[in-house]
Amino acid sequence: MNRHIQLLCTLGPSTLNGASIGQLDEAGVSLFRLNLSHTALEDVERLVDLVHSSTEVPLCIDSEGAQVRTGAFTDGEISVTRHSQVILTSVDDTAQPGDVALYPRSAFDAIGVGDIVSADFRHAHLQIVEDHGTVLVARALSDGVIGSNKAVVVDRTIPLPNLTEKDRAAVVLAGDLGVRHFALSFADSAAAVDELRALVPEGSSIISKIESLQGLQDLEAIADASDALLIDRGDLSSHVHLEYIPRVQKHILSAAAHRGTPVNVATNLLESMVTQRSPTRAEVNDIYHSVVDGASGLVLAAETAIGHYPVRCARMVRQVVSTLPETSEADLRMTEAAPLPTDPTTYSKVRSDAWVFTVDQDDLLGLRRVPQPESTLLDCEQLAQGTYSPLAGFLGREELESVLTRNRLPDGSAWSLPIILAVDPEVAGSLAIGDRIVLTDTLDRAHSVVDIEEIYEVDPLDVAERWFGTVSERHPGAASFLAGGRHFLAGPVTRVTGANGDTRPHVFTPFQARALFRELGWSKVLGFHSRNPMHRGHEAAQVLAFQESGADGILLHPVIGPKKPGDFTSEAIVHSYLALLESGHYDIDEAVFGCLAVSSRYSGPREAIFTALCRKNFGCTHFVIGRDHTGVSTFYEGDAVRRAFDQVGDIGIAPVFVDEIGYDPGAGQHRVATDGVPTEPISGTAIRNALLEQRTVPEWMMRSVVQEAIMADVRAGTAIVPTEGSPETL
Repeated sequence: MNRHIQLLCTLGPSTLNGASIGQLDEAGVSLFRLNLSHTALEDVERLVDLVHSSTEVPLCIDSEGAQVRTGAFTDGEISVTRHSQVILTSVDDTAQPGDVALYPRSAFDAIGVGDIVSADFRHAHLQIVEDHGTVLVARALSDGVIGSNKAVVVDRTIPLPNLTEKDRAAVVLAGDLGVRHFALSFADSAAAVDELRALVPEGSSIISKIESLQGLQDLEAIADASDALLIDRGDLSSHVHLEYIPRVQKHILSAAAHRGTPVNVATNLLESMVTQRSPTRAEVNDIYHSVVDGASGLVLAAETAIGHYPVRCARMVRQVVSTLPETSEADLRMTEAAPLPTDPTTYSKVRSDAWVFTVDQDDLLGLRRVPQPESTLLDCEQLAQGTYSPLAGFLGREELESVLTRNRLPDGSAWSLPIILAVDPEVAGSLAIGDRIVLTDTLDRAHSVVDIEEIYEVDPLDVAERWFGTVSERHPGAASFLAGGRHFLAGPVTRVTGANGDTRPHVFTPFQARALFRELGWSKVLGFHSRNPMHRGHEAAQVLAFQESGADGILLHPVIGPKKPGDFTSEAIVHSYLALLESGHYDIDEAVFGCLAVSSRYSGPREAIFTALCRKNFGCTHFVIGRDHTGVSTFYEGDAVRRAFDQVGDIGIAPVFVDEIGYDPGAGQHRVATDGVPTEPISGTAIRNALLEQRTVPEWMMRSVVQEAIMADVRAGTAIVPTEGSPETL
């Protein structure tokens, strides 16, 4: 070839001896690497001297960089089980056996309730549900194994220093010992490269490792500031969906070639040869095409650090490279740069608030403050984070009319529920189109900002009749709407930075849910909505719908927003679901539990469509629809929901209708109640009344573990929404 392909090899337990280093030298290694993530600072001088005394091939010091990692486990790893509780600590604090310690401390302190933590290259997914300062309590979202000193990815940006204190000490020491090659892990900016360059001897070569989204976004500036790049496909795959890695690799190679910056490709080149004597055909093909696409160097990591056949691996790379046709660097630079994927669903690990634009508290000075009930503020949260997509704000008159008339927006998008902002007449009369207002809670804490695009009035009785099918004060949704008056504002919503409600436990954003389903390998996801604890009828309906839909997994997604007096509280609902899942008695293995913080309107068919559309935005492809979905009392006919779905047509998520479930005592099983089949009814009202009186119901109505959880809340006085007021959502 006209190009000389560099071969970089990481040294580790398998090769940190003079004989192995010498053999790798003979096999054609161009640069050795010493990874500080797996090297103690006190060992750096000894290992540098070992390499320098064994070969003339130069040594590269590879920084730990800006990464969260696990600490050490007594047995090297721990196993976690889906729905179990996991304790996280900092490595600076005392951890009990089975706890997961994280470092650096600054990262641990930045992680909080609601964050999803993926440990050890997605081997385990955890959501933080409690923050006790020195201890974080997490719930396992999947089965998995977490190893010692393994990478941890948090689903939002965690501020970390570009270089750890250990990095700084090690690179200065290595420079004094004659090392002139350094690698910057998780390079995210040209400034980070400059920070490392200021520490190393003049004339040193710096390889910047591209292994994060920020590194991709600032690729050109990083390439200009660096002597070479390294594509770490392992860590990069924690941020980019695996199927896009080849495309992103092509983009980096071609973009760097246009700037004349060499690029090395790392991770899994010969992974099978860690334990096997020969590579797979796919691995050989990967090496070949990486070089053809423009790679200037290839990196062996685990293969030579801990592998059984490190020298054979190095020789195999050289053998594959020797078969390449003649290709000049000029030819490669003339190829068109491959575009970087821009579809947001491409990236599986972006900040959970990636699409939530916020406004800072300092920008609120002088703005009119308008207090709102919790139900409206929850709507603001869901509008901002995409649960109500395609809505970005409160509906105007034309949009409201379209929704009421045909369950669609004026542009034809399916939408069935009026999301509207009611204000007092005095407030409406004092505002103008173009004004910006701050919505606050009852304690005057800023929550969201609305840019007013329309101010209008409606006939409340007309809207209520078309929305709820009634103007009766016995209907909780209609009564609540009619109490709100006739004046409304329309316009887009922006969340206020740090507003209350950002850290509810057991709550996902749509972006988090989609990323999680992607990582779990679910392409068909069944959604389930409820405002009550789960009884055996719910369970049977879920199993039937799961089988009918052919789903890969189910999202159990009860509502925890404000409810009417007499409903179960959010606390009781969460406790009941967790008790069932943690008991191991739930019949669907592939299940994820989360909560949706919205206010129930009890509007039957319209709300059934709305709840399905919300779950579509969370990544569900199918949705369970029961006989009396989201209705109340006797206001809606038994087939009203099915007729509403038939009328609205395709909405992008498939409803799975399940009729009323009863218990067949003769067969000892649950089944759809049909004529001619004797079944015992499963009444949610009967269950509630019994539990409130501390009476158990049969196991076929509700599992005992669920009953016990609810009765514990009954004894604590926290199970039912009181007549006056509502409890705060979790």
